[in-house]
Amino acid sequence: ASSAMQTSTGAAALLLLLLLCASTAAALRLPSVPLIVNSPYNSVWLPADNLTDTWAVHWSGPVKALCGALRIDGADLYRFMGPAGPGGCMSAPAMQQTSVVVTATTTVFTFTDWRILFTVNFTTPSMQNNPTAAALPITYITFSVVSLDGRAHNVAIYYDNTAEHVVRDVSEDVQWSAAVGGGSDGLVGARFGTQAQALLGQTSDLINWGFQYTVTRADQVSANTVCGSQAARQAFASRQPLPAWDTRQPRACNDDWPVAAFTWTVAATAQAAQSVSLIFAYDEVASIKYFGLALAPWWRTQYTDAMQMLLAAQQKQASLVGAAQVYDDVVARQVAASGYGVGEAYAELCVAAFRQTVGATATVWHPQLNQVWTFMKEISSDGDVSTVDVIYPASPLFLMLSPGALQRMMLPLLAYANNQTNIPYNLPWAPHHLGTWPICDITPDKQEQMPMEETANLFLMLAALAQIQGSAVTKSYLTPYLPLLRDYASYLNASLPDPGNQLCTDDFEGPSPHNVNLAAKGIVGLAAFGLLLKSLGQADWQVPYTQAQLYVPQWMRMAIDDDQAHYRLQYNLPNTWSQKYNFMFVYILGIDDLIPTVIMELEDDYYMQKMNPYGVPLDSRATFTKLDWSSWVAAMGTQKEFEAIITALVRFVEETPNRVPMSDWYDTLTARQIGFQARPVVGGLYARALVASQRERRLKHARV
Repeated sequence: ASSAMQTSTGAAALLLLLLLCASTAAALRLPSVPLIVNSPYNSVWLPADNLTDTWAVHWSGPVKALCGALRIDGADLYRFMGPAGPGGCMSAPAMQQTSVVVTATTTVFTFTDWRILFTVNFTTPSMQNNPTAAALPITYITFSVVSLDGRAHNVAIYYDNTAEHVVRDVSEDVQWSAAVGGGSDGLVGARFGTQAQALLGQTSDLINWGFQYTVTRADQVSANTVCGSQAARQAFASRQPLPAWDTRQPRACNDDWPVAAFTWTVAATAQAAQSVSLIFAYDEVASIKYFGLALAPWWRTQYTDAMQMLLAAQQKQASLVGAAQVYDDVVARQVAASGYGVGEAYAELCVAAFRQTVGATATVWHPQLNQVWTFMKEISSDGDVSTVDVIYPASPLFLMLSPGALQRMMLPLLAYANNQTNIPYNLPWAPHHLGTWPICDITPDKQEQMPMEETANLFLMLAALAQIQGSAVTKSYLTPYLPLLRDYASYLNASLPDPGNQLCTDDFEGPSPHNVNLAAKGIVGLAAFGLLLKSLGQADWQVPYTQAQLYVPQWMRMAIDDDQAHYRLQYNLPNTWSQKYNFMFVYILGIDDLIPTVIMELEDDYYMQKMNPYGVPLDSRATFTKLDWSSWVAAMGTQKEFEAIITALVRFVEETPNRVPMSDWYDTLTARQIGFQARPVVGGLYARALVASQRERRLKHARV
């Protein structure tokens, strides 16, 4: 079949739309561009500006090759995806890329030749207002062509992906089969998987179990096959039919590099854009092992198998892609409206952080509890499962866009802490994490102990959820955990106002005894517990809140530096300073009576004195900073301070020489990555937008 889907958008309208998108969403040069970002395992990025500059890679670095080429009117051959040369996609010139536009769920590359305009869209329907769609392990890849010179043109399109997406090491044996379903107007394609299929058998950043699917509409595709990469690409380049299906399997992934290859023929006109598409999907079969119990992806409870899911995704493609476009626009506008004079730049940062944040999660079904749970991976800094002090900085995105998702992240942590697993948890404070991805099996003595840090983090997130979701929802899931939470609050209260020699979330800097910022978190966390008790209908809710208020003057007296102009890094270290990002939840929760405004007024003024070209250092010990925490102190500052810090963060993202998914730990003098990449903590960029959203929510409630 060679028919293509005709859009209702005319060529002129399409071109105008692309130009408008480019003008509003493409100004930010990302160090790495999201392509296929569904989960910590199925996470493919472009570490370059142009789709033809280099191979796509996993967030951790290994190549996950995608190759694309086209021929116009049977003559001119161009690459549009993948590098040239030996070991590359094809030895053909790169088509001129004119823009790349990144929105929350979609990345659009635009190419031009004097005859045609060609676009490649990667849409992952991870809209947080549609949890079932967001849980689908799919990305739609759409190729659209429109004539620019007013003449009809015949455009042949080629795509392939290797089996690298299913292996930890390219020497592993892979096998493949046809993926067919739905009849003549259904889907055709290929399924890759390793021969070994060691389900949940290792704790690597790369997966080597489950199955990767590439499928397209049977009534659109000209041909498809699985064969060696060189044979498939040379066949298209030399105008020959694709080779027959390769039967030499299983074999090593790097043995003649088997690829799933497809060709389409599109008649480009000036009247309407013509599109063909495919679905790239990964069926993990099981995503998490929770203390011995394998948990399957949530979507598997709604479909009999992956092929049924893919057929449903194909039928819903127009509606899901349309919903994604609407969602992206709403998110960008809402964020921009909170960003003062740098609203557009702030929105670009938040949009760039969206897939990096939600793509670090996996949503599963717990068959014994009949509950949907979500886990988050501590990407790159560690492989931990559901690290509380990683969920915490990421939480502004979820509190604003999907509080239900954050609630689902709390459930496996609460169950573990409440001794609902086969490993007793006997510590008087909240756990740090659940294990090493994807295995939850940690014993209490193996935890990285952060008593005040994680206990306060838990209270702060639960209290914010309670404000947003309301008392009824809060009682429905938290009431069984009230005794546990009271025990944690007792520990927290006994540890204030000085946490002593404890680790905090910035553990990469080493111990920081008598940490002032950590103490601030403990105080705000205790107040948050009081608010949580109120939501749970407890009469004594004012007791912890009042106690937290009493700690504030002590904190101020112990923390103020000798110059009376800022607060110290540690109570006992004069002439030091640090970002006091832990006051952020005062603003999120709207508890303005907890701390005097002078605290952050002094702090924010002091930060401006320490500003470097790429931001404010984290503290007085080094010139590096944390992007998430910097965005939080910006959110608490004046308009001038917010604009200055956000401008510096934008400058870092655009100028860092490290082409990796956004790093959150970098040097403020050089913009060079110190460590960490692709971490979900960049969801913290939404803090300012969340504060604005929360303020509006409280105003609405006050009017009722």
